[in-house]
Amino acid sequence: VLTLRLPDTLWCSTILVPLLNFGSISPGFWFQLMMVWLPQYGALLVSVCIQSILIAYLRQATLDQLQTRDACPDDVSYLRFVAICVLTMWVLATEGMQIFATLRWLAAIPSWQPVRHEQILTAVRSRQ
Repeated sequence: VLTLRLPDTLWCSTILVPLLNFGSISPGFWFQLMMVWLPQYGALLVSVCIQSILIAYLRQATLDQLQTRDACPDDVSYLRFVAICVLTMWVLATEGMQIFATLRWLAAIPSWQPVRHEQILTAVRSRQ
């Protein structure tokens, strides 16, 4: 049995929270908006801001170190470049794998086929 799990990440939950649609605008919609959507997108905004600040700090620290060659001899400066490249590649690969897992999960949801699904809905309605 092939089971697909969603990654436990903020990005994944923010992408998938619109699937929690209750239908038309109703009191349940406003509850969903206030208790689910706003905290999710607020946390995503805070996460993006913090990541941007850390990227800007890392860039400035690297540029400062490159301007003052006293901290690192010329023969070792390539190690800093390799370390930054490895860190960046690891972060991008991790994010990419999370996005791939989310898209794989979404692809498992069947598309609407009018003839087949109308028969299923009719059978379910007749049982109720």
